[in-house]
Amino acid sequence: FLEVSGDDHVVKPPSAWCSRSRWAQHQEAERRVTSPLFAEVASYLGGPTSSMVVGQMNVGSGLPPLRMKRGCVLGPYQVDFADLSSSVVIDIELAGWPVTRCIAHQTLRHLGYKPIRLEQRDWRLMLSSADRSAFLTRLVARATSTKTATRLAR
Repeated sequence: FLEVSGDDHVVKPPSAWCSRSRWAQHQEAERRVTSPLFAEVASYLGGPTSSMVVGQMNVGSGLPPLRMKRGCVLGPYQVDFADLSSSVVIDIELAGWPVTRCIAHQTLRHLGYKPIRLEQRDWRLMLSSADRSAFLTRLVARATSTKTATRLAR
């Protein structure tokens, strides 16, 4: 059962629930990291998947280059790729995973990050290397634009 304490209404979930939740999050992260999609996206971001720093993504058109790190823990969540200087976060959404990242991304937005959800089906629609690179560029540009970031925060 949940414990509620004090006037500030702090809710504390049971420790068994917390440990099981951490285990499930770790299993999902391992599943994503070993997917071919993860390796493809990492290569477009500029480096090998075995490196902690994935590389620099020069997105052009006035946007600063991104130095993406993989497997970062931001707040209570682990994300696939993050550029800590610009606060851009990229998460890969594989088909068949029943838990949505909407709540996690909403929390990350409140913490000041700019999350991007890259869905497997969208990535597969891009037929050429140029299409995939342009697609990533558009996603990053949309996340870093002030107008879009303000709209997404609502």
